[in-house]
Amino acid sequence: MLRTTLGPRTTLAPRTTLAPRITLAPRITLAIALGALLIFPVARAFAGNECTDDESVSAENILQTTSDTCCNLTGNRAQSRCLRRAVIKIRKTKRIISSDIFSAARQAITALRASSCDILQVTPEACTAETSTTTLEALSSVTDKSCDLQYSSQRVAGLRKDLRALNKAKNFIGQPFVDSISDDIKSLIGAQNCGAGGDVEDSGCGRIVNPRDGVNGNVYKLSDHGGLPVFVTHNGSRVGSAITTDGQHITRLSYTGLGNPDAQGYRHHYRFQVGCSSLPKTFYIQLGTTCYEINDRCGRID
Repeated sequence: MLRTTLGPRTTLAPRTTLAPRITLAPRITLAIALGALLIFPVARAFAGNECTDDESVSAENILQTTSDTCCNLTGNRAQSRCLRRAVIKIRKTKRIISSDIFSAARQAITALRASSCDILQVTPEACTAETSTTTLEALSSVTDKSCDLQYSSQRVAGLRKDLRALNKAKNFIGQPFVDSISDDIKSLIGAQNCGAGGDVEDSGCGRIVNPRDGVNGNVYKLSDHGGLPVFVTHNGSRVGSAITTDGQHITRLSYTGLGNPDAQGYRHHYRFQVGCSSLPKTFYIQLGTTCYEINDRCGRID
């Protein structure tokens, strides 16, 4: 009975290494995963991005949108031509989205073009609050330029130019972001929003207030376009003038509509017809029966 070596010879069970050898499932999974990354590089490159809402834009957002637009085209020449055109169209919006974001986006798109649309080789500037522009900030840039122009025709032309630039770049910047700003710009083009002036009827100051109210609200400054003073406020009387502290008329103010939004919404613009050096060192801006004391005629009061 001891010679029956059938027990030890039965090494079939240990030899049956089929179970450990079934490593095909993990390998197949890995192959599928790698294939997915090759097919969908954008999803891989931007995994974990938390700055993808429609109310902001960044170099990272622009790179992703531009890649979706251009890198799905057939042929390297078509892709390269599309990426080159993207930079040209985005450049015309750099004042709106900010020069820094444009520069970072241009660098990323140039790298994408050099890599023949291999987005895994491109590392864009991550989207954060500091490296992105919100729709409110973008709209403020638009109104700072166009709504500060002296004549209604100039203001409307400036707004329409910005609107065209955004619409031509929407496939690269992102349509939801552009659509959000475009609706506001269209409303500003109307004469009541960024154009019409108002008649002035002087009356006494019902109250005198200090215009210094912090980040939001009143701003007295010199216009970036022409250097004449402008007063931005939520006071919507639409009629106003500059008067001396003893009530003498100095000059009427031209009401030019809404723009420069802050946290409370759009603000009313009142523009001077004379330079700051022609004004007294201290004077009042009278809007309706409210007077704002200005004691820095060529400076900024905020």
